[in-house]
Amino acid sequence: MYGPHCLYKYPEDMSVLYDVNDLVIHYVKRQVNIQKEEKRNTKRYLKRFIPEMFNVPQQELSDEEDAPEDQQNPPGA
Repeated sequence: MYGPHCLYKYPEDMSVLYDVNDLVIHYVKRQVNIQKEEKRNTKRYLKRFIPEMFNVPQQELSDEEDAPEDQQNPPGA
């Protein structure tokens, strides 16, 4: 009697999820009223958490995006 409360069927081709992520990231990048740090966090969230939520492989981040925040903004820069 125990088990998942809901079962969802996803299409076989989940590349549309990556396309939507890229489209949202493109839109966020073009917004001038969003701070650079917020844009970076949004991109990281979309490329890491959203695919995990749908149980598909995560999108790759560039080296700059994947670096910890304290390495990106060194204190004397």
